[in-house]
Order: sequence, then structure tokens, then C-alpha cells
Amino acid sequence: MKQGNEIKGFWWLPEQPENRTAGVLYKSNEGTHLLELFGNIEGKRFFTTSNKYPIINGFSSKGRKYTLFDTFIKNQTSSAPGFTEITILANIVLENILLGKKEDLKLKAISTSFLFLDDWIMINGFSRSDNCSAKTKIEYKLPSSIEYDINKEFCLKINFQCFPSPSVINTKEVAVKQTVEIKIEGSENNLDYYMEKIYIFKCLLMLFINNYTNTSNIRVEAIGENNEHIIVPIYFSDDKQKINKKEMIFTEFIATYSNIKDEFLDILNYWYSSYNKLSNSYSLFFDTSFKSGLNLENKFLNLINALESYHRNNNNFVSSYMDKEEYLSGMYHKLIKNIPSSIEQDFQEALKSRIKFGYEYSLRRRLKELFSSNNNFLNNFIYDAEILQKEIIDSRNYYTHYDEKSKFVKDGIELYYLCEKIIVIFISLLLFDLKFSNDDIIGILKNQEKMQRIIRISSK
Repeated sequence: MKQGNEIKGFWWLPEQPENRTAGVLYKSNEGTHLLELFGNIEGKRFFTTSNKYPIINGFSSKGRKYTLFDTFIKNQTSSAPGFTEITILANIVLENILLGKKEDLKLKAISTSFLFLDDWIMINGFSRSDNCSAKTKIEYKLPSSIEYDINKEFCLKINFQCFPSPSVINTKEVAVKQTVEIKIEGSENNLDYYMEKIYIFKCLLMLFINNYTNTSNIRVEAIGENNEHIIVPIYFSDDKQKINKKEMIFTEFIATYSNIKDEFLDILNYWYSSYNKLSNSYSLFFDTSFKSGLNLENKFLNLINALESYHRNNNNFVSSYMDKEEYLSGMYHKLIKNIPSSIEQDFQEALKSRIKFGYEYSLRRRLKELFSSNNNFLNNFIYDAEILQKEIIDSRNYYTHYDEKSKFVKDGIELYYLCEKIIVIFISLLLFDLKFSNDDIIGILKNQEKMQRIIRISSK
């Protein structure tokens, strides 16, 4: 749904289909979807009794069906004589379908485009030959879809689409635009299931393009009341992330699709199967690393939390000194019994709280294991790896507690570079998980000019 488009129609609550209210649905300058109603959607004379509605249905003047999910009232006014005016914000807009409740939406597939996906795939159907200065031959053939069966759960397809310019009598130029989209197709499931699959792929794409991306042109294949398949465009409120670039070049990528296409099925299988355990780490890392607008100190702390979560939930690492249940049922009780009863109660409770998590590794221990993993890769690859670990630990402690500031605590531009170093470390760990070799990762990082400026590479 584009800014400037207005959808005029009648709108109603599914439980009150007889009470239809005139209104206009449009997209605001901030990227949110707003419904302006001229009357009370509840059928009352003045103000509404509720400030939010799970679902609102609509029928436009052009004959299209609409369902709005997760709506709440932003503003309402009422006057006498006159009528009530209500502004409603809708988080999700579905076109071509009317639903009574969210659970009624059953899907078989979802398709979407991603910013920079075309640049990353680098497959097109164009061919060109110039026999002489007076003759140029350009041909186009739509590339075939590429399919991957993911963990015997669903199919991920890379689909290509072609949009030629319309034919005219006096043709002066011809344009053919090719786009690429990802389609995920599986068994009947809900919107949250399919949106999560798209988000997981988005994280993987951000890893390889080394940049932020967003989705566009989202469509789902819904199952109707009579088992018919309905193509439903879905519109979400715009991502507030500002992306200055319109396109990227392959030298900016960690890896292009052509570099990894032979291993891409294994990469996808691992990435999707590991997400359940590493979802918090993945989402925190990718939503922090490539998004602008975060306070630098918060960005740093988010990255540290992502790194700790990665170590804690990754099967390649032991995450604690001893088993949690064993500790809480045994040693924990022995330790708290030795807390002096003479100290004040609040102090006793504070000590109990700290001791309760005594079985977990400290950040120092986690960093030590991460740096020594994969045959000591990070320790050998990065100059002054021990000092870098001290900078991470002391800076985390300082920005968490704001206690004494050691010489290893970073701020300002130095804190910015410390964040960038953590991002490089995390990317290296993720590439190892995806079975990239030591030489592959060294080559990738050496070829990334930005990464070379951030981390001095060892000659070991």
C-alpha cells in the first residue's frame, strides 16, 4: 500500500456486520496505516466503549475486500449536532479477504522481495550482442526458479519475475525489468509461522550482504472457505530504518549467492534448524548491528547480550560450570546457608540473587571460549586479542553498573569501533557455524576494506 493511496469504503466489526461506517484507509507520512471513520464503528451515538479492536472488515468503493489486524484508536472526537470522527491505527492490512478472527487465516505459502536481493543473487535472463555499431541485439529469457527443500518441512524458492514496458505504435525505447523474490511454501499454517520463516531468511541475507535489508510486496496464499486459494497482499507499517543505498555491488558482500550456491542447501538447513535455539541471539544481533538510531551504549550492550546468548545456547559450547538443576537443588542451598544472618535482610536477599546464577559462566569465561574456539581462530587472527577481551569486559561492566572506569573502558569513537569489532567477531563465528573454512573466512575479512580498518589482522 503506497503513500498517497486512499481506500474509500465502508468498515465494520466482524461481530456487527450490520453496522457499517464510511471511512478512508490511507498510509501516513510516517508509514503507518490509518483508518479515518465518519461515525462510530460500534453503532453508538458518541464515543466508543473500546480503544482497540482485533479485527476490522472493509469493502472499498472499487469492490475490494479488506481485513485490518491489531487496530487501536489513535484519536476520536464527537460533537452535537454532528457525528463522531475516529482515527484508527492498523498494524496489518490484508487485501482480497474478509476474516472474522485471526485464526481463520490459513496459509499455504508466502512471497516477498528484499532490498538488495537482486544484487546478491546476480542471476538475470539478459543477453546482448553487438555485431556492428548500427546493430545491437538484446534478448531476455526468464530464469528458472531455484528450489530448496528445507529440513523436510517446507520449500524455499528463488523466483524471478519480468515486467516489460507496454507496447506502443511509435516505440522509442524498450524497458524490461527483472525482479527476484523469495517464496516459502509448505503445509497449512498461520501468518506468524510464515512470517517467522521470512524473518529467518532475512537474517541470513543480512549476514551475507553485510547490510540491513527490508521486505516489500508481501503476498500470501490463503485458503478460502471453499478450499479455494486466494492471493492476499499484506501491508505492514513501514520499517523506520533509513537506507541510503539503492543498490550494492558484489565486493561489499560477505559472500554472493554464486559463491555459495553449491553449499546453499546445507547452509539453509543449518540456519533454519539452529534458529529455535539461537533465535534471541540472531534477532538481537541483526536488529542491532545494521540498524541506525540506537544509542551507542545501548548498541554495545545489545551486542554483548547477543554474544552471551549465542555462547549460552550454542551446542558447540559448554555454557555453565555445572548443570542448573543440580546446582539449584544442591550447592545453591549450601551456599546461601552460609550467608551471615547478622547482615541486613536486603543485603541477604541481594547475595541470594547473585548466588542463584552462580552456575553460569561469566562473560570473561564465555569470551575466552569463543576466542579459543575453531582451533584458536580469533586469538590467532586478531592482534592483541587479550586486550580486546579486557576492553569488552570492562566496558560492559562500566555501562551496566557505572562503577569505577578502568583504562580499558571505551567511549565515543573508540566505543563505536569496539562495537564494530564485536560485529566482525560475531560474523566470523556465524560463518564457522555455516561450515566456512579458516581460509575462506580469512579471505572474506581481508577483502572487506571496512573490516580491515576495524581489526588489525595478525600474520600468525
